[in-house]
Amino acid sequence: MRSPVTAADLEHIPGEAGLPYLGCAVEFLRDTYGLCSRHQAQYGPIVRVKFLGEQVVALYGLDAMKMVLEYRDQILSSAAGWWLLRGIGDGGLSLRDFDEHRAHRNVIQEAFRSSAMAGYLTGLNLQVAGAVKEWPETLDIHDAAKRLILRLGASTFLGLPLASKEAERFDAAFEALVQAPFSLVRLPVPGLPWARAMAARKYLRATLRTLIPARRTAGGEDFFSRMVAAMDGLMTSWTEDDLINHFIFLILAANNPTTSMLAAMAEAMADHPEWQERLREEMLTLGGPSLSFEALGQVPQTQWVLKEVLRLTAPLGFILRRTTAPLEWM
Repeated sequence: MRSPVTAADLEHIPGEAGLPYLGCAVEFLRDTYGLCSRHQAQYGPIVRVKFLGEQVVALYGLDAMKMVLEYRDQILSSAAGWWLLRGIGDGGLSLRDFDEHRAHRNVIQEAFRSSAMAGYLTGLNLQVAGAVKEWPETLDIHDAAKRLILRLGASTFLGLPLASKEAERFDAAFEALVQAPFSLVRLPVPGLPWARAMAARKYLRATLRTLIPARRTAGGEDFFSRMVAAMDGLMTSWTEDDLINHFIFLILAANNPTTSMLAAMAEAMADHPEWQERLREEMLTLGGPSLSFEALGQVPQTQWVLKEVLRLTAPLGFILRRTTAPLEWM
């Protein structure tokens, strides 16, 4: 077995060690894009850094992204790379590799079919409209979007009544998980984010397990029910643990990117108010603010803005992988 990579192995790559143990973590959490821009300007497209005790090589640019996403030789491990999610996202899709990843992804995709998405949208329209009416005239859009998505999680993903005590408990547990990946102290110290996340995951796993029998019997249009049906209907080798782990991970993985995208889109339209009016008119001509699933394909200007925002500000600022064997690039 090859020994772990050390700082000496990477000395030929330009970069910096940063603070002891923390490395560049503090600057990364404070201003991710600022740090990446500084590194590219100072060191170029390949940079050596340290992050929470880990030796990291950052690759920047479209060619690097294509190489990481399209590499076919099973050298770049997602499961080992996403170490930030270990403990809170165990068993999730990004923490599986290669053939196993593809097999599990095929089952999960059953819950994302067009018919399923149309069903989710009906509930989302009502819930989003009601939640937005409660927003004050001035607010932090990132925080508001984050709380809205967490609020929708218990209803759309689990089919729980929006204002129920059970939904509130799920919302609080999801929020504790979402806050945990970038915890600088990754120990179960009472009162700190990591400990709250561990307690939240324990609660979610136990509670979700109790919901499976009823969803098997009665079914439902929510995401969790569709995953139960997919697990049983496709005759997979999934266990209940697999189902629960995937569900928790999808909630965890969906929140931050969606929140960032919505906040970036709101900022872009605030900077270009003429586009606010164009998108508002486009929505109203189709009967907005609540649109049918079919109408979502008839909003080209909204899609233009969304795609431009995604081009300028990626909702996920990095992709993590760990090499399982030596790799040469460029």
